[in-house]
Amino acid sequence: MLRPRRQARVHLGCGDVRLKGYLNVDYPPEQGVASGTSRPDLEADVARLDAPPGSIAEVRLHHLFEHFERANALALLVRWYDWLAPGGRLDVETPDFDGCIAGFESRDLTDQSLILRHIFGSQEAPWAQHYDGWSRTRFAAILPRLGYEELTFELGHSDPRGLLANVRCHARKPAVAMSRDERVNAAREILRWSMNGDNPTERGLLARWEARFEEALVPPAARS
Repeated sequence: MLRPRRQARVHLGCGDVRLKGYLNVDYPPEQGVASGTSRPDLEADVARLDAPPGSIAEVRLHHLFEHFERANALALLVRWYDWLAPGGRLDVETPDFDGCIAGFESRDLTDQSLILRHIFGSQEAPWAQHYDGWSRTRFAAILPRLGYEELTFELGHSDPRGLLANVRCHARKPAVAMSRDERVNAAREILRWSMNGDNPTERGLLARWEARFEEALVPPAARS
């Protein structure tokens, strides 16, 4: 449980990028996440953190969100919203799936391999796997359903040739917040978007996704 000061800002999955004025959080460098040029302010699994409701001014994460399975990612969006004070900001950057696949079929295998690494992760360790794809279209469809508003976007690249597309989304928690029940119900509906038809097999998968979502909604310390 974080005990933040007023108007605290958190930078989740910071790696070697320690931002001034933020609580920078990541695994210890010796676990291989960072190159070891700096240490985070707090060494922790960001998915296990919790904070008092309305206590955080900004939740910021760059190239971390794609590392969460879709059920866990939706649960974290619900939880981070609870952390944020009215008017608080969410700042999230991921690979841009739409930008990465534009013209993909016409590129040579070397370029395709580099793009696939950007989308699916470098994969040298369990934490280096990417589990879901995000884009401006997907953020714009999902975040408002979970209570976020005033979305703005920045598109960029991680390489000079423009192969490795990124999307950065800024969003705000409104002064009058959406209820948690509304957000949870919306997230459960979003999980249904991934169903391949309505049949016993797919309903069984949905039940598993929903169970993972419900578990991820509860911070580990509160499960006992």
